[in-house]
Amino acid sequence: MIGDHYESFLNIDKCIQLMDDKRFQVVSSWEQIKNYGVDPLGRLLFKNIFTIAPEALELFSFKEVSDLESSPELKAHYTRVIESLN
Repeated sequence: MIGDHYESFLNIDKCIQLMDDKRFQVVSSWEQIKNYGVDPLGRLLFKNIFTIAPEALELFSFKEVSDLESSPELKAHYTRVIESLN
């Protein structure tokens, strides 16, 4: 019984280490691309989201916009998203 708890503790420690490794990978990746600027990163991010999951557009207030790429609503949204990552 005590051994079971010890094994769980070791597994938690491994999970924390994996999370730290992933965090490092995300932060270092972001450091490499953030200088491209808000506009190109935001456009690319949301273009990829809507390409991979077109139904995701339905979740946004700008879903009815005819020219999404030049939409000020989309630009305002991706600007907030990208700036929050900085």
